[in-house]
Amino acid sequence: MTTTNETTLAAGSPTTAFAPAPRGAADDDLAAGLTAGGVSAATATVSATTSAISATTTAVPRARTAPARLRPPAGTPASAAPTTAAPTLAAVPAPAATASRAAPVARPAASALVVPTVAPAGAEIHGDVLDDMLDRAVTQLRSLQDDAGWWKGDLESNTSIDAEDLMLRKWLGLWNQEQAELTARFIRSRQNADGSWPIYHAGPGDLAPTVESYVALRLVGDSPDAPHMRAAAAWTRAHGGVPAARIFTRIWLALFGWWRWEDLPVLPPELMLLPAKVPLSIYKFASWGRQTIVAITVLMARRPTGTPPFPIDELFPAPAPSTKSRRRGRAAGAWVDTTIDGLFHVGDGDVDGNGSLAAHPPAGGAPAARLATPAAPVDAPKRRSGRDAAPEPPDVAGRAKDGGGPGVPLPGGLLRRTGTRAARGLKSAALEHLPWDWMFHRVDRALHIYHRHPVRPLRALALGIAERWIVVRQEADGCFGGIQPPTAYSIIALRVLGYPMDHPVITAALRSLDLYSVTRPDGSRMQESCQSPVWDTCLATIALADAGLATNDPALVRAADWLVGQEVTARRGDWSVPIPDVPVGGWAFEFENDTYPDVDDSAEVMLALMRVAHPRPEKVMAATYRGLQWVFGMQCADGGWGAFDVDNAGHLVYKIPFADFGMLTDPPSADVTAHVVELLGELGLGDDPRTKRGVEWLLHSQEVDGSWYGRWGVNHIYGTGGVVPALRAAGLPASHPAIQRAADWLVSRQNPDGGWGEDCYSYNDMSTAGMGVSTASQTAWALLALIAAGRVGDGAKGEAAARGVAWLAATQTDEGSWDEDYYTGTGFAGYFYINYNLYRLVWPVMALGRYRRALAGDAH
Repeated sequence: MTTTNETTLAAGSPTTAFAPAPRGAADDDLAAGLTAGGVSAATATVSATTSAISATTTAVPRARTAPARLRPPAGTPASAAPTTAAPTLAAVPAPAATASRAAPVARPAASALVVPTVAPAGAEIHGDVLDDMLDRAVTQLRSLQDDAGWWKGDLESNTSIDAEDLMLRKWLGLWNQEQAELTARFIRSRQNADGSWPIYHAGPGDLAPTVESYVALRLVGDSPDAPHMRAAAAWTRAHGGVPAARIFTRIWLALFGWWRWEDLPVLPPELMLLPAKVPLSIYKFASWGRQTIVAITVLMARRPTGTPPFPIDELFPAPAPSTKSRRRGRAAGAWVDTTIDGLFHVGDGDVDGNGSLAAHPPAGGAPAARLATPAAPVDAPKRRSGRDAAPEPPDVAGRAKDGGGPGVPLPGGLLRRTGTRAARGLKSAALEHLPWDWMFHRVDRALHIYHRHPVRPLRALALGIAERWIVVRQEADGCFGGIQPPTAYSIIALRVLGYPMDHPVITAALRSLDLYSVTRPDGSRMQESCQSPVWDTCLATIALADAGLATNDPALVRAADWLVGQEVTARRGDWSVPIPDVPVGGWAFEFENDTYPDVDDSAEVMLALMRVAHPRPEKVMAATYRGLQWVFGMQCADGGWGAFDVDNAGHLVYKIPFADFGMLTDPPSADVTAHVVELLGELGLGDDPRTKRGVEWLLHSQEVDGSWYGRWGVNHIYGTGGVVPALRAAGLPASHPAIQRAADWLVSRQNPDGGWGEDCYSYNDMSTAGMGVSTASQTAWALLALIAAGRVGDGAKGEAAARGVAWLAATQTDEGSWDEDYYTGTGFAGYFYINYNLYRLVWPVMALGRYRRALAGDAH
């Protein structure tokens, strides 16, 4: 911990207040490999094609009362015809056999990964044009601030959220036909031409939202003979039908009697009795999985089943002809475990320095993948690896993939390193050689038997613990975990435990779901999976400050006041289980989610507070001090940072039969680690050993192509756009090889129109990393990295950034924002993506502000 107290905070500057603790020899050894020297400011020369540019933004008066939400555009932006040939991509045909929820996503066509040219290459942006563009964007962003000080853009995901909201209300007996019709209008508007529903804009059909959306529309009253419903049913059958859908989808169907509980893998409530450190305890799952799994254990124990309101036989494929064989294949969609080769795609590799199995890519640069499920009834797959391995869903661990840098060495003496490596070797050997498929299938079979004959006192004790665990984690606004899925499942779990509909816990939870409802411009009703006011507010504050707003501008002061008021100061959440001695602190993502503050929001909030000249600086400094202590306590053993938990990176949870719904752990990621490193660098803590360990983690997680993987944003453009500014803030010069390799990669991925884009499919196929239709947010991320890398100015050095700015100028809307239908946020790679409606505005404002400063010779 630091040597600081709050008196020092109130009296001194951040650099002196957050004085690092004395360094030891181990810290010196770790830091020896880093580039020496402070941050050398990039000297940017004003381009000969650009007139003199003002270094600050003219203050813009607030135009009108701020609306509560940023609404998405009603229409889709039109694009001109391409003027430059697009790279050729080999199309991958959809498999003829049925596919499960975890089956590989079909590769998009080449035209879906390249944007038509809008601005001519080499377009010049003169100072007055840049000023006008930035002023209009700043005015628009300011107009969206709530009077209380916060910003919040609508958060759009996929129609599973909307469908589950309808199914929940139907199951609870709270059906409102008028409201349901509005939700159905939104669901219909997101259907693909082939009848399916995707998990992101312009994406291929996905079985889970297709089945759930179809059932929801049937509940509303859509006829199965309607053309759009017939197309959906036909697509579902062609892709395996209900039996191939993910487990969560089949749980919803089981609630209505359309699926047998007996045909689902079991998660018994006795899981609650396992100590936190035991493998497969609830604390080995990430926060989002933990909050959902506890509620589901109650459902698995009680197995409530209703009477089906109508048959859905049209969603089931025709039975396959019976065949006699020595060994029957599993039904489509049944869980199939693989060897460790299948999980981590290990060829001839070994354990890396992180203790993780080194990923060796097959030919063509396809990413490491895991948790494959057969597309059709097949015998247990033979062990395959290397070039012959079948394609699988994306890497869910959020680490560097496909031959990324070597693992991160842990600090400490030789004895500690030797012991750690021995433990890792034993662990990896166990993961490699134990017959997990055999073991977990027999455990699941035994749990089905146990369910019919449970030890009743033990079952009662476990259910009581699960009930209390759920209730005590209800947030002030009534939600659970700050997100829709655990809230919905917790409501159902409490109902089956006997809670009446008018119980305060139930009514508060239902009210929180109503607060997540959004009425769109066309009158349809969209259900948000969660809300992002803290995240949006800190990003908007940083953007406006970087754009040149006065540090004491009332808008920034109101935002800082609101952010300080959102600090978690009393509640000790699940994060504290492995680190009980770390003091409470940090910020959450949502309005009310004190149980689950996260490192990413906390770092960005503190970066935002540093940019505001608050009339009570001691108040802001004290909050920053507490937040910093919490963030330090959340640093993982390898030097990186995860989002919600510390050292939550186990592999065993991915092997259970229930693990088919995305990422189940919260390992360190490049984007979260970068935001913390950037904060520490700007606080003057670049020489702190904790900062240096974070920098070392980032350097070792760089991909071989020069990019960084993006865990919470799509994808390598997001990771790279966050890491490069962080490394500069921590003291690495712009000339550092890692920084220049990243800049070169970004230049190589620039679209012919001057913008940048990356399709969500890059999580499935790394060869498409950095490829996609240009978007405002992803173009801004690329610009942030190029600016930090010193790629601004005359000639070839600044050409890529200048063309990116020209693309933003050519695509800016009349009100000052940008249209962005493509999803650039990530929930779970390969499973759940997000369109943050404020990203299209806040990131360009941030990038354009820094670009103008760089042109004026004032590097950020």
